[in-house]
Amino acid sequence: MKGVEIVEGQAYFSGSTAELQRALAAGELDACGSLVVEGKLNALPPEIGRLTRLRELVLDTDTLQTIDPAIFACAGLVKLVVHSNQIKELPAGGWGRLARLEQLEFAGAKALRGLPEDLGAAALLGGAFDLLPQTKLTALPRSFGRLSRVTLLRLPPGVAAPDPIAGMTGLRELRVRAVATLPEDLGALQELRFVDACECPITRLPASIGGASALRSLSLGRTLVTTLPDSVCERAGAARSGSAADAADGAAGGDRAGAADAAALAADGDRAPAGEPGDAGGRPADLPAARSAGGDRGELGGVLAALGERVVFE
Repeated sequence: MKGVEIVEGQAYFSGSTAELQRALAAGELDACGSLVVEGKLNALPPEIGRLTRLRELVLDTDTLQTIDPAIFACAGLVKLVVHSNQIKELPAGGWGRLARLEQLEFAGAKALRGLPEDLGAAALLGGAFDLLPQTKLTALPRSFGRLSRVTLLRLPPGVAAPDPIAGMTGLRELRVRAVATLPEDLGALQELRFVDACECPITRLPASIGGASALRSLSLGRTLVTTLPDSVCERAGAARSGSAADAADGAAGGDRAGAADAAALAADGDRAPAGEPGDAGGRPADLPAARSAGGDRGELGGVLAALGERVVFE
């Protein structure tokens, strides 16, 4: 197929940039709610701004190099997909106008060198952002940390997580590689379940990490971390108390999740005796022993017991 084909509001275009420009200018696509663009386009022309009813736009062409900022006039856009491996940047300056945008996909856009500084202004934008294929990215815009509906963020080596990150309240999974730090406010994320920082040259965890109450997996294999923050030790004690309370409720026929099941660092062992790492004073646990020969829970005491296999050393 070449040219325009419309089936029940779903439009398909295949051709050149000039041909798309003519079709848009003639109003052939004005009524469509979804548009799939294929062919040998090198640019998405400014006439795209005519499509105010457009809800879904799929740019499935390996030759696309630029997207005109007029796309921000497509105020009804809910989903934008960019598959071109030639495009190096997305337009900037109008993401706040895309008030209905919920989904942005660019897994095939491997040449991307950066994301727009105002991307975080698209308030409804969320879902999974697996950016591992975008190996040319060097950083995320600061505004990315405001995207409260993003649930998964996987970053290519060397790209740090947003800092601050507390605005990403819906984030459940974070994966970073080859970065020296984790966001200081990481513990503010109450939905966060998985953090994978393997092979990162980090030497410490954020002091707030114990506040991430839903945390289930904290992977730190081949890092330089040797201590756990006080907040982890404090959560160990709190979770242990929750375990005792849940046990009592269970005996009485209750069935609640409880702190031991819901807390990120659920306690399943005794606290370390005074003077040992992780003692009742809340001192950080010394971890090198755990990283050699499998570790010794007797030495690490209650803190590592509290982590209950959720801290992974490989």
